Parts: sequence; C-alpha cells; structure tokens
Amino acid sequence: MKIRNVFLLLFLILSVPALFAAASKIPEISPSLNQEELINLTGKPVIKAIIPFESKLILVGWNGEIFRWNPDEKMIDLRLSPERPVQADCFSQGKYLILKAQAPDNNPGTPTSYMIYDLSSMKKIAELKKRTIHHIIGLNQSLICYVPNDEKMQPVIVNYLTGETVKTVPTDEKESVFNGQWQGNSLYVLSTKSLHIIDMNPANPAIQSIQLKDTAASGFLLDGNYIYYGSSTRELVHFSVKSHKNKWKFLLGDNLKVEPTKIGKYIIIVAKDNNIYFFNKNGTLYWWDKLDSSLQYAPLPMKDFVAVVLWDKRIKFLDYKHKKSQNFPLERLAVTNPVCINHYIYIVSQEDKEEGAEDPYTTYRRLAKIGNYYGVEVSNEPQGLIPVGKSVLFSLNPVNLIDPDYEIKIFTKPAEPESKPELVLDKKLSKKDKPTFIWIPKTEAEHNLQILIKSKSHSNVLIEKTLTPVDIDRMIMRQLLDIQGRCGEYNF
Repeated sequence: MKIRNVFLLLFLILSVPALFAAASKIPEISPSLNQEELINLTGKPVIKAIIPFESKLILVGWNGEIFRWNPDEKMIDLRLSPERPVQADCFSQGKYLILKAQAPDNNPGTPTSYMIYDLSSMKKIAELKKRTIHHIIGLNQSLICYVPNDEKMQPVIVNYLTGETVKTVPTDEKESVFNGQWQGNSLYVLSTKSLHIIDMNPANPAIQSIQLKDTAASGFLLDGNYIYYGSSTRELVHFSVKSHKNKWKFLLGDNLKVEPTKIGKYIIIVAKDNNIYFFNKNGTLYWWDKLDSSLQYAPLPMKDFVAVVLWDKRIKFLDYKHKKSQNFPLERLAVTNPVCINHYIYIVSQEDKEEGAEDPYTTYRRLAKIGNYYGVEVSNEPQGLIPVGKSVLFSLNPVNLIDPDYEIKIFTKPAEPESKPELVLDKKLSKKDKPTFIWIPKTEAEHNLQILIKSKSHSNVLIEKTLTPVDIDRMIMRQLLDIQGRCGEYNF
C-alpha cells in the first residue's frame, strides 16, 4: 500500500504542472471564430493582393490610390493620392511595391511604365519606363530582375534608377522561368532546367547556374542550402544547392498546384488533386488532408495552423500538430489573398456580381478580420429587464482570456450631447476575485457599461455594453391605468 501511495503521489506531482500548463494556453484558432468587418471598400476595388508590412496592411485601388491600414488602431493611418490608374499587375517583395501604369490605349503589348514604391517611407522612389514585362522575379534597392515579354523570354537584370540593362540570365529559349527567393544579397531563380543564383550587386551582378537533375514544373521553396520543387514527372524534389544532387524525391498523385511552403519543420504542398500534404524534411509523409474544394490562394502558415482559402466560400484551418482541421464559412467570396497578422486572418470579400449590373465594383465589398474572439460574456440576474432601485447581479464569463483582471465602469449617458457622462459605478476585480458585481440603478436613463480587461494572453481588451434600466412599478401602474381607461370606454 505504501509503495502504491508513493507512485500515486509521484504521478500527481508530475501531472498537475502539465495540467496547469495546458490550461494556460489559448489556441490561436478556437472552435468558435469571429468575423469583423473593418473597411467599406464598395466602389473602391483593390488589386488582387493585400500586402503585409510591419504589422500593417497595404491596399491599392485601381485608380492608383495606396493606403495603409493599422490593425491596432483600426484606422487608415496613411493614404497616397492616386498618381494615375494602374493595371491588375501588382508585385511586392520585402519593403518594395511595384505597380504597372495603364497604357494610354489600354493595349497589353504597349510598352508602359512601372512605378516602384518604398513601403517603409510610403513614397515612390523610381519609375521604369517603356518596358514590356511578362512577370517580375525580384528586386532590391536599385536592381530589378524580370522576364521580358519577348520571343526569348530570358530574365534580365535592370538598374531601375538609371534604366540600364545590366545583365541577362542564361536560360534556353522558351524555357519557363518560375519564382525567385532571396537569401542574403543573392536572388535564387528557378527555371525549367536550372537553378540560377544571382549576386544582386549593383556594380556587377554575378550569376551561377546549377543544372537540375529533374525538370522543374512549379515554383520552389528555398530552405537554407536546399530547395523543394515539383518536377514534370509528378514528384516533390528535395535538391541540395551545395552538392548539386537530389536528396530525395516523393512521387505524388498529381502535379503541384502552387509552390511549396513550410511551417515549423514541415514542408507543405498542394497538388492538383486538391489534397494538402505535410512532409518531414527527411522525405516521409507526415499528414495529408482533403480540401474538398478547389484551392483559391496559396496556403497561409500561421503560428500553429495553416489557413487555406477555397472557392466554395470557406477557409479551412489545418491543425497539423494534432492532425485535424476546422472549417470557417465565408459570407462572401474572397477576392484577395489572405494575410496573417497577430493570429488574425485579413481578407477582402465581396458579393457576387448582380446579373445585368454595369459596374461590378458597386457590389458589397469589405476588408474583414477573422480569428478568435477575446473578451467576456456579460449576464445579469434577474434576467431580461434591469429594474430601477433593485440589486442586479452581473456575472462575467471570460472568453479566450487567461487570468483576467477587470476594471468596470458604468456611466449615465447625458441627456444633452455637450454634457459629460456621470460615473455611477467604479469597481476592480482581480483574477482572485469572483467575477461578479452588483449594481443598483437609480434612474431609467440609458447607461454605458465599460469593462477593461488585462490578462496573460491579451491586454487592454475593452468591452462596451448599453444598459437600459426600467422602473417596473411605474411601468405596471401605467399598464393598469391604460387598462382602466379602455374599460371606461366600454362602460354600459
């Protein structure tokens, strides 16, 4: 018996801290998600991308207007007036944004100009004129690498400050060129047959071309000294940049739909079979899941989840650590890529275009924020009406908050707009207190309840609620008098 008790005591000692640790973590995606609409963008359609930069969002209008949304302040804190209308082409990388000006005759083949902005200063720093660009690969403070829209389609490096063509990347004619990724001052560019490493030195860019063992058919992911890409033979290829050899290959059911990405120690791919796969870096399949709809945008890694936007108006959140998923239905179709800032998903969605509508941009369109709700549910006893002159017990139920402290204030709303509200209740509750308080309303005036919450998981969460007390005795008397008056009308 004594030995059994010792083992039981040891089990409790080891288990209790783990239980407390588990209880002290709030998942970034809880079963009940909240969607909040932030900006009315009806009539102001943005280009097909939201650009995250320094915990803020950059949005661009077709008229060339650029504005910055501050999620913390919930406001547009900087706006650039439109310089000229722009086309749908929008490229951003690091702190740089490139917009393509509309050609005078709206002819896609006409040489046009590209306006380059520095997002840190929110200013235009250069304009690359009279160029026909098929797609942009990458750029730094003075150089841009892009595929020209000509017969050869060989990537070129241009000094956009002077307009001078510096160097051409050696690819075969008509060879497909995919995406580019940075590592230090080197731009890695993948083409069908080779991996090109470009030292983007403004004075003399050096180019090293490494021949691939397997023909590339998708964009790539750069991870240290290795790249991951999809081959033309439906394989996920792990290629070593140092040894110029494949480390491993994995045969897939279909070709890749988008370039690979990663979260933690796992490589994420989505194939054209509409399945999402999580691979270990040693080449073993860790987990896969069906998307049950066509992929609309590339998977978005969060902290502990991967978010996937689907064409059936749904975001699928994949909890890869526990190998399970959760769906969130969207009210409207997403029209921009999703962006993750501080555990929230930001996306622009709009109603379907009404049949016969001349202007599709007059349809309902909003910037929305999707994520956990952090706050408190407030209930009162007695339920329903709040009686004047009687005690009302309020109970607070925190939602997704750890060890909250409450600062509770109730103000009487003034009858005149110029008057100041009167503070009628001021109370503080710590995490050690029972989350309840009592208030005795004195008048039927409308009141404003404010609860400022500070917790281990979130600080300075403000909850506001309108309270309208009722003088029940006077209300009953009014009803009795009204009944008596009606009875008097029919007194025979």
